[in-house]
Amino acid sequence: MRVLSAFLAFVLLVGSGSLWLLYNIAKRKKSLKNLLSLPKERRFFWYKARQAGFRVLSHYLLKNFPVAINSYPKNFSICADFLFERSGKKYAGIFVPSFDERECLKLFFIYQAFFRVRGVIFYDEVVRKLEVWED
Repeated sequence: MRVLSAFLAFVLLVGSGSLWLLYNIAKRKKSLKNLLSLPKERRFFWYKARQAGFRVLSHYLLKNFPVAINSYPKNFSICADFLFERSGKKYAGIFVPSFDERECLKLFFIYQAFFRVRGVIFYDEVVRKLEVWED
C-alpha cells in the first residue's frame, strides 16, 4: 500500500508540473491567436510596442466604476486597448487620434489611477509613433 501511495504521489508531483506547463502553453496560444485576429492598426501598435521592449499581458481591458451624481447612481466604463509589461512594470496602452499634450495628461492620470499601472503608452495612429509616459 505504501508503494502505491508513493507512486501516486510521484505521478501527482511530476504530472502537476506538466499540467502547469500545458496550461501556460495553451494560454499563450490563445493570447497570440487573439492578437493576430486584431485589425491592422492594432497589430501595428502591438508590433511597435514589442520593438520598444514591451510584452503584452492582455488586450481590450474594460473597467466599470459606479459614481453617485447628486445621489443618483451612474455607471461609467473605461477601456485600455492593451496592458503591457516591461521590466516588472505595467503600462496601459491606448490609441489617441491626435497627440494633444493636455488631453494626454488627463488620460495619463485617469488610466494610471483606474488600471493601477506605472505608466501609459499613447499610440498616435496618424504618425504611427509611441509616446511612453511614466511617473
